[in-house]
Amino acid sequence: MKIIVAYASAGRGHQKAAEVIAGAVRTRCPRHTVVLADSLDFSLPLFKKAYLASYDFLVLHLTWLWGALFYLTSAPAFAAAALAAHSCCNHLAARRFARWLTEQNPDVIISTHFLVSDVASRLKGKNRLHARLYTVITDFGVHPFWLAGHTDCYCVASGHTRDILVSYGVNPGAIRITGIPVDPVFKQVFERRALRARYGIAPSAFVVLVVTGSFGIGPLEEIACALHGECEVLVVCARNRKLFKRLNARKLDRVQVFGFVNTMPEMMSLADLIITKPGGLSVAELLVQSLPPLFIAAIPGQESGNSETLLRYGIGAPVNDIPRLQRIIRNYLAHPEALALQRQRMKELAKPNAVEEIIDAICSGGTRSAG
Repeated sequence: MKIIVAYASAGRGHQKAAEVIAGAVRTRCPRHTVVLADSLDFSLPLFKKAYLASYDFLVLHLTWLWGALFYLTSAPAFAAAALAAHSCCNHLAARRFARWLTEQNPDVIISTHFLVSDVASRLKGKNRLHARLYTVITDFGVHPFWLAGHTDCYCVASGHTRDILVSYGVNPGAIRITGIPVDPVFKQVFERRALRARYGIAPSAFVVLVVTGSFGIGPLEEIACALHGECEVLVVCARNRKLFKRLNARKLDRVQVFGFVNTMPEMMSLADLIITKPGGLSVAELLVQSLPPLFIAAIPGQESGNSETLLRYGIGAPVNDIPRLQRIIRNYLAHPEALALQRQRMKELAKPNAVEEIIDAICSGGTRSAG
């Protein structure tokens, strides 16, 4: 069986999910041929550059505009027209990708980005492709752009995600609650006392991890200044070198500052609370780790939707100002049972075996129409 796992590299989560799935299929099903592909690699170089640059620019500098576009294109009055226009643009921009898909003639396509799903669905509708199409939605909410009429199975994060799809008219039989696939390293069990000793942290200390992705955006410096001395704070600045230098120069009490790290699973394991952005993959990872979150600097639309979904399950909270953040953390310090309740809720929602669930869905060969 030939399996194509495809994504679009706008947003690290789509790519990482695809990589995790491809790796798992290769390990569990070595007899199958697995091809991992970035759909944007088949577009014109200028289009790919513009696609990626516009996404980064909007989410970093014009989040209000991104949010306005997100909500406008998902509003019932405009969604159908927006979806049609979006599909038309995909058709024009992804012709080489569409041609490549037909040449590959796979048995299965696993998509972790709506561009891939749309192109594959269009080809199936024209009988130019006969592969089973699995769309893995990498957020807890669902924008209408994810809808692709010839999808055989939607793999989704939660029951709430399924309900949104059903409200859009998707056949419930074509939806499987698998969870969002995360790297297996996040399922590792670390010896917490030993980890804390390595980071110079007392076993009984309350530890807050602050991280907002590879750009290191958001009020990380203000958070470190507000919390220093009250608890142990680990701040990951990632590629934000200016922030890293400023925080190091401050020498704040009980605050450790890091640049780009590849030890996130162990840092999450030693923490009691995480302050982060609610990206879909990040949320799935912290659920697997049972690490209670507070959410900051959410991108309007997909990330705010993730935060709102977790709130439905009694998990986490959005924090828009430093005094509120301090109040919540002080409450957790005074009432550790509240944090324990958060962890229990997270265990109930977590899907640590999402990758296995997705592979099982593929092996079961479901071919029911999504529409």
